[in-house]
Amino acid sequence: MLTFIIGKANSGKSKQAEKEAVNSQGINRYYLATMKIYDKEGELRVQRHRALRKDKGFITLECPYDIKKTLSLMEEPDKSTLLLECAANLAGNELYENPLNRELMDRLKKEKAPDRIHFLLQSLAEKIEEDIDYLNNRVKDLLVVSSIYEESPNMDNMTLVYIRLLNMINEHLKNKADRVIRTGRCILLRHGKTDGNLEKRYEGCATDRPLNSSDIKCMEKLKENIGRFMLTKSVIVSSPLKRACETAGFLFGDCDIKKADGLKEIDFGVFEGKTYEELKDNEAYIHFLNTQGDCDIPGGESRTSFIERSMKAFCDIVLQRNINDIFIVCHGGNIMAIMSSLLCKDYYDFWVDNLDGYILDLVVDDEKILDFTYDRIGDRLSYGSSDR
Repeated sequence: MLTFIIGKANSGKSKQAEKEAVNSQGINRYYLATMKIYDKEGELRVQRHRALRKDKGFITLECPYDIKKTLSLMEEPDKSTLLLECAANLAGNELYENPLNRELMDRLKKEKAPDRIHFLLQSLAEKIEEDIDYLNNRVKDLLVVSSIYEESPNMDNMTLVYIRLLNMINEHLKNKADRVIRTGRCILLRHGKTDGNLEKRYEGCATDRPLNSSDIKCMEKLKENIGRFMLTKSVIVSSPLKRACETAGFLFGDCDIKKADGLKEIDFGVFEGKTYEELKDNEAYIHFLNTQGDCDIPGGESRTSFIERSMKAFCDIVLQRNINDIFIVCHGGNIMAIMSSLLCKDYYDFWVDNLDGYILDLVVDDEKILDFTYDRIGDRLSYGSSDR
């Protein structure tokens, strides 16, 4: 069985891979280390990984490239678990260190035509993929860790070549794997203020007001600091309601913004668009307050069905195999629904103001959320009173 674990640097993917290996059924547990140490930072990284796997029963094999040969070092490989850490190091070593690829390296340095570079890289990617497939076909369980790196206009040509090579390998492994585990970030942001928010009206899915200008300074500050929270190539998702779409549009401009109907706000039914003062003598509203909103709303939606709807929409987004980092602009109700469901805590524990929300660092596979940590956006980005 092939399990592929992918994510950004320092996102917990190695820790998760080791956990998966420990829980596997192999009679032997091998750790194939591909990293070559060049500097103090590399040495510290190796020390950290050794500390992580200490006392977990791993037999360490070190091989920077041509990893097929490690099979001969294993006892009963067909009954064993092998953790390959990691494909990103392996790709770099094959490209820069393997003497058999020096001629290819020289050609890549001289080549300018993108299609020729792609052709040359494809041959090396296929060689690395064949080596990994060779081991996968001969061990009981293979776990492969890899990293995500983004291209930048300021990168030198050979760094871009390396990233493109790694992308080819990652794509192959995603398609080949029986199971893909992803470490990624999901940001849940409540939209900016509307007139109804300022008037303290119940604004649910049946109210589709635009933003007003009261939060413009906060939105500008958030826009300036988004890079602190997320990758530049995150998938952007929004509730289809105007207040969420306009917030996403302000923050991300012409980016492709996907709409998720399941992330509409709760349906407040007969309470929609009204204030406390307008409802305080309504018997159904009094019952709503006495149950802290955990009841059926006349003409509207129960909290239970709303939480189920919000969680389904959330999981449909974060469990997709081809994405890692996601920015979701939705509503306060969705955020309370998702966070209270994930943490099995009270719904109102997760109330947030407009333009606040949560940063979730997730570990997911194709079927479920395996682990996560979280933080408040407002704790990372303080809005002063002058912003408000």
